[in-house]
Parts: sequence; C-alpha cells; structure tokens
Amino acid sequence: MSTAEPGTRIRVDGRPGTRPDVRVDTEADTRAHDRAGLVGAALTLGCALAFQVLSLTHPGVHLQPTDLPLPTAEFLLPLTREPHAVMLWTAFDFLFVLGYIALFVGAVRLTRAPVLGGVALGAILTAGGLDAVENALLVTYAAQSALGAPIDGAPVTALYVVAALKTAAATTAAGSLALALPTTTRAQRAMVAAAAAFVLVNAAGTAFPALGPVETLPIAVLTLLLLAAFRSRLRAPRTAVAPSSPTAPTPDLGKDLLT
Repeated sequence: MSTAEPGTRIRVDGRPGTRPDVRVDTEADTRAHDRAGLVGAALTLGCALAFQVLSLTHPGVHLQPTDLPLPTAEFLLPLTREPHAVMLWTAFDFLFVLGYIALFVGAVRLTRAPVLGGVALGAILTAGGLDAVENALLVTYAAQSALGAPIDGAPVTALYVVAALKTAAATTAAGSLALALPTTTRAQRAMVAAAAAFVLVNAAGTAFPALGPVETLPIAVLTLLLLAAFRSRLRAPRTAVAPSSPTAPTPDLGKDLLT
C-alpha cells in the first residue's frame, strides 16, 4: 500500500521489461524552488539597484575593473584611492552572486528539457564560482591598500582571464536556459527572448567591449519576468494529488501568466 502523503506526485518512468524508476516530487519541493527563485530574483534586482546608487556616490569606482579593458595604472587606481568603496561594491557583488544562482535554481525547474536545464545550472554555478574568485582577489587587494600596503603586483592579466571565463559561463547558462524553457505563453516567449538577447549582447561585447554595460538590460528583463512567474506560482492555490493516482498530470502553476 502506498505511504505517499497528500500533495505528493509520483512519477513512474521505465521501459517494458525493465524495473521502473519511481521519483517522488512533492509540492513542498516545487514551492521551495519557487521561493528560492523569487528570493534570488529580488536579491538580484536589489543588488542591481545598489550598484546604481554606488556608481553615483563613487563615480571613480567601477563594479569590477574587469568590466572594461583598462591600462594597469587605471585598473589599480580605485584600489589605491578608494579601497573602502571597492570593498563595499564587492560586498554587494557577493550577494549578487548568491541572488543569480538562486534565481537559476528556480528557473531550471520551469524548463521542459532536463539535460539543457542541467547544463544551465552547472554553467551558472561555474560563473558564480569564477565571480567569487574575482571578488575575493579584488577585496583582498582593496583591504591591503586600505592598510597602506602596496599592490603593485596585482595579477591584472589573471583577473581579466577569470572575468572572461565568467562571462563565457554566464552566456552558456543563459543560452541553455533559453533553449530549455517552454514557449507556450507570451511570458515564456519573452523569457526566451531576453535570455537569447543576453547571449547575443555578451558575444558582441567580446568583440566590442564598450557594449558590456548593455548586457544589464536583457538580464534585468529576464529577472523581472522570472520574479513575476515565481510570484504567480506561489500565489496559486495548493493542489493535492491522491496517492492512488501516480499518473496524474503535474499542474503548471504559472501557465496563465500573461497569456
């Protein structure tokens, strides 16, 4: 006799003559991922707003010096003149990394292609790891500079390599997500378009670095759309699937968004 609790969806996958693979997918698990995506989207947008404020209050300090190619002297200038501002920027960027990883954890659950979704999640985790390495190096040199220590030996070339790898990983994540998302509703098609635009802008930015700041537009649109989708799914009434109905379809809690 089944011991599954109400609200548990049991999916049976298998081929004739083989032992079926039974996976239990609870509604609580789905809602936990939706909450992670919602919190990640809110944190990502909040940090993006903080970056704008910091750019106004500290115009001589970039989010990361690796955003645009700079001569070594200009690269090191913010670290030597305003190390505390660099440390503040970096603190928000660590939160930004946490935000966009949580956002993708939720977004991958909206996909209909598990392999592509896995690639997107792996790529964004790689991007987050590289972003954290970049931040760790910058904040270390800024902290040393704040104490009066020279930072003439900063590995500028290595930082640019890390930044380029991070961009490639983030582009792979967005492209895989665009290919994996369904395109049934207008909102879903808009998500795909925003993710694809992010890929194109990043590719163009490799050849024309001045286009780098433009990448914030498609990712902001994608984040807003995902935030709306997660909010809609979490506000939808809870459903219970009887344990005796292992083949009951899984409802799309956000399918009516912007249809």
